[in-house]
This record gives sequence, structure tokens and C-alpha cells, in this order.
Amino acid sequence: MDVKKENQFLLEENEHLKETLKVYQNHLEKVIECYSVEKYRSAVQKNREADGTAPHGN
Repeated sequence: MDVKKENQFLLEENEHLKETLKVYQNHLEKVIECYSVEKYRSAVQKNREADGTAPHGN
């Protein structure tokens, strides 16, 4: 493989890795957001139960 072909191959591979990285970053951001929301809801529920303001089922 000559230097130009190898360079082109590495550039293409680099672009592919950048695209893969974006996919993983987006997924990680969604997971973190979901986890944060669930953790917040859990904390609010515990606080409501502790002070007696938790909603009661009808």
C-alpha cells in the first residue's frame, strides 16, 4: 500500500470513528438525562413520603 492510499484509508477510518463516537455520545447523554430524571423523581417521592404529602390513590 503506498502512502497516499494508506493516508486515505486512515482518513476514512477516522471519519467512521468520529461518526461512531457521535452515536455513543448521544446515547450516553440520553441515558444520563433519563437517569437524572428518575433519580429526581425518586428523591421527590421520598421527600413527600417523609413529610406526609405523598399523593394517595383514590
